[in-house]
Amino acid sequence: MSGLMGLRSRPMQNEAPEGNSDRIVIRIALPKDSSGIAFVHVATWQQTYRGILPNAYLDKLRPAQRESMWAQILTENKNSVHVACEGDEVIGFASAGTSRDDPSVGEIYAIYVHPERWNSGVGWRLFRTSCSEMRARNFERMMLWVATENSRARAFYEREGMVSDGNIKNQSIGGCTLEEMRYRLDL
Repeated sequence: MSGLMGLRSRPMQNEAPEGNSDRIVIRIALPKDSSGIAFVHVATWQQTYRGILPNAYLDKLRPAQRESMWAQILTENKNSVHVACEGDEVIGFASAGTSRDDPSVGEIYAIYVHPERWNSGVGWRLFRTSCSEMRARNFERMMLWVATENSRARAFYEREGMVSDGNIKNQSIGGCTLEEMRYRLDL
């Protein structure tokens, strides 16, 4: 992964030192991981989007609601989904594939790390794994959409060399409008 152009070759200062991440394995997700992915997905949304999306909406989210979606995604095997595991526990995941906006570009659909594992280097490793996967699929660029108000994620992507390309879209979630901005990276 260190050969990726435009990406840092070592973790940021606030990420786990190399020796602390030995017990965390990044691997291709399997259908049996759908429950763990759903748990991380919901826990991260409830923490990240508090104050951005209505609390009532976030409080009603349950992993079971997302588990069937993830089971289908993993069974169809159309996207590249990787999980970060400590033992048998899924602590983070990333999903990537062909861009929904431009089929000549790769897209990271999601990167989520359980809030208790933020600043541990897991997100960085998942991001790098997704970048490697996009390069292996011969994409020269990749993109992602991020909530404009999600300053934590935007700062992370900017540290990784991604830049906003000025495109904005809105989607309705939980009875409100969520503005998202598109970021791009040359691989």
